[in-house]
Amino acid sequence: MWRCKNCEHKNRDEDISCEICDGKRPVLKSCTYELSDVFGTIKVFWETDNAESVTIVKKKKKFDVDTNGSILFENCKNNEKIVFLLNNKFAEYQEDLVVLLDKPSIVLFELESTKLLTGASTQIKWKANNSTRTQILGIGKVDNEGITNLKVEKNPVKIITENEIGTVEKEIEVEFIPLPKIKFDCKRKIELGDILNLKWNVENALKSVLLYNESKKEIENIGDKEITLKETTTFKLIATALDSKTTIEKEITIEVFPKPEIKYFKVLPEVVISSQPVTLSWKVENAKKTEINHGVGKVAAEGEKNLLHDKNTLYTLTAVGELSTATKNIVVTVFPTPIIESLLVPMPDFSSSVKPLNIIAPKIDVSINLPDFNFNPPQFTKLDINLAKIKPLYKTKLSIFNFSKIYEYVRRNSRV
Repeated sequence: MWRCKNCEHKNRDEDISCEICDGKRPVLKSCTYELSDVFGTIKVFWETDNAESVTIVKKKKKFDVDTNGSILFENCKNNEKIVFLLNNKFAEYQEDLVVLLDKPSIVLFELESTKLLTGASTQIKWKANNSTRTQILGIGKVDNEGITNLKVEKNPVKIITENEIGTVEKEIEVEFIPLPKIKFDCKRKIELGDILNLKWNVENALKSVLLYNESKKEIENIGDKEITLKETTTFKLIATALDSKTTIEKEITIEVFPKPEIKYFKVLPEVVISSQPVTLSWKVENAKKTEINHGVGKVAAEGEKNLLHDKNTLYTLTAVGELSTATKNIVVTVFPTPIIESLLVPMPDFSSSVKPLNIIAPKIDVSINLPDFNFNPPQFTKLDINLAKIKPLYKTKLSIFNFSKIYEYVRRNSRV
């Protein structure tokens, strides 16, 4: 702190101007020294700003000097302090110069471990004597003595200490150990009931442990395992690094999906005549999309639909799951509308041991799409055996005749 002579306000050392009256204090712009060939003899140089007078104090002796200049001091001791008193009408300010006659020395510089994982931290200790500035690479400027943690990313670890006389450095070589690398090789999605082939590869590790479903087991760094999963499962692999204490973890989640299932897909009736409607019905589970071909398109997981057909049709129901597809086919059989083109007439066959009969065919009147036929009445010949012995034998054979064939048959047997 410095007090302004003008307004008596106390200002901070870093403030050159008074906060109240704006009066400027004197400033020691630069102050250096040079060592001579004689130990303990130095030449001091200084330069000031806003100073009206300068007084140097050494071993309680005062020397009034110019605001800018130099002076030779003898019999100086190491770490001796020389005081500069600067004055102007606004303030009196003091700056100190510490004289160093020897180079700095590094008394202590060590790491807790020199075998580290890349990017790992370790404890570092140091102590420097006779130093005006000390820095550690990776940390920056530090006190002349201390203990802290250092994240080591480069090799070597270096401390640098300096004073007006010179600079001293010290290095520590570090052996970097690579971090463990964990790789999983397997499907990330499977269906319920499928076997998962889990493979892993771990590098730069002393040991590896696999955890899943509350199970914990030490495994080889390279291996595989076949597992049947009933639900989505997370696998965690923990690898212990070569430093025996650092661990690296990696997780992988395997999603398990149920397979799409077609409970039923049917049609009623299965056989129809042309233009008779049928009803398709279905039920699907575990599908994210359900489709029926032949223009039906996307449908709900469960439902029914009425359709008309004029020909045989093969319908396919497709159930699309997360990973697979299920299909089922049904056939609708269609017959054309029937047209009556002929009649089925059962015709008996007669057999007998009697002699052939001459039968005059009776008159037959056929009125369907045919002209009338008039025949003479039948003439029967007197038989020498009892007609009761004639046994007609009816066979199940059916003959198909149209009316023209009936006419021809009657004409031949009537002997017209």
